[in-house]
Amino acid sequence: MAKKKFTKKGIVNYYQSSQWLYRLFCYNPQSLGMHFGFWNKNTKNRQEAISNENEEIIKVAGIKRGMKVLDAGCGIGGTSLQIAKKKGAEVWGITIVPQHVILANKYAKKRRVSKLVNFSVQDYIKTNFPSNFFDVVVGIESVCHASPKSSFLKEAYRILKPGGKIVIADGYLGRQPRNRKEKEIITKFKQSFALTEFILGKSMLRQMRETGFVHVISRNMNDQVEPSVICFSNLAKRMKLPCLISKYIPIPYIQEVYRNYVALKMTDEGWKTGLAAYFIHSGQKP
Repeated sequence: MAKKKFTKKGIVNYYQSSQWLYRLFCYNPQSLGMHFGFWNKNTKNRQEAISNENEEIIKVAGIKRGMKVLDAGCGIGGTSLQIAKKKGAEVWGITIVPQHVILANKYAKKRRVSKLVNFSVQDYIKTNFPSNFFDVVVGIESVCHASPKSSFLKEAYRILKPGGKIVIADGYLGRQPRNRKEKEIITKFKQSFALTEFILGKSMLRQMRETGFVHVISRNMNDQVEPSVICFSNLAKRMKLPCLISKYIPIPYIQEVYRNYVALKMTDEGWKTGLAAYFIHSGQKP
């Protein structure tokens, strides 16, 4: 596939066209999460792993009752709702996908936390929030779409209060590709997931420090994420034939099946070769 810079419209189209697939295979009405999640010895399924990841983010960020939290790239609101319900914090969830806001508000009403959450269509690299407003900014598997990453980091820095924390959990390059085949894996991965760039974990660490964040920490979460990678890999193998057929059906929503199949396949290949890795990055505004 040729190199491509994804516009905001391209990213929105990906998520809106793939929403029905995410609903079928990625989340349920309890977790509402489209993430990989974190597994431990007591985790029974990926939905519990998603809740575990949210809890880890809450712990790392030190979220408490009364804090103002931004969920940057909130999806349909799973993390935002868990933070609001468990900690009593005020949460703003933003996404560039209008359909996600509609669903997030619906689930907030069902869980009776509408007074604590506020969902809106906004771009996390240019928000309408005042400076020094939030105690915490979190981004879970959403900052991967920012290009360059510094555009998100600068805006997060602006809207955080002094002493406020940023926590990012996402996939990264584990190392640079060494040959043509590995470069092709990365290219297909980016195209399938609507990513303009896919950077090294240590590059995010460096950019956070350059933005001005202090106490910057990077934690490799590969062991906790790997069971989900295996789950998705097995799903891709089981669905291979219908996925390959979908490529030739001239209906965009159906062709997304093939696109997501390629995404999962490249995730598996990248993971097995050490090209892909998963990190939590955290830092503080001085």
